[in-house]
Amino acid sequence: MRLTAATRITPAILLTLSLLACGGDETDPGEDHTPASAALFVDGVDATGLTLTAGQTVRAEVQFYDDQDEEIPDLETDHHTSLVFTPSALASTQAVEDQNFQKDVTAGIAGAGTYTIGYGHDEAAEELVFGPYTVTVQARSGPPPQLLQAAPSSSNR
Repeated sequence: MRLTAATRITPAILLTLSLLACGGDETDPGEDHTPASAALFVDGVDATGLTLTAGQTVRAEVQFYDDQDEEIPDLETDHHTSLVFTPSALASTQAVEDQNFQKDVTAGIAGAGTYTIGYGHDEAAEELVFGPYTVTVQARSGPPPQLLQAAPSSSNR
């Protein structure tokens, strides 16, 4: 089989482009940007075993760690994270503008399930998946929301 020059050069170009995609020299053994684990924080507190109240929205931040359990700095510029809840009715997420590792999480129905943390170079963040971790959504306590009463219409005179 005869290889053309383009066929031999293409893999080298693709390798170079993939290494440049992260904005740093990920080939440097002192700078490994591939996380070995992840943790979820709410208000600066580790919330990896997440408990929410139905209807509550919290700002969650994901941190990624290397195989020495040290946080990997400067990842957020070129990488993204995702949070996926199972069952999906437990909670939903909304991206936080210009904050790739933060999500607004809104609790849905009361119940228990799991969530995973995704990591990647695009918004889908599917290159690595960490978890599953436990999530519990508690029913809202207190009186039920007040029902709104319709104002009498002018046609009912």
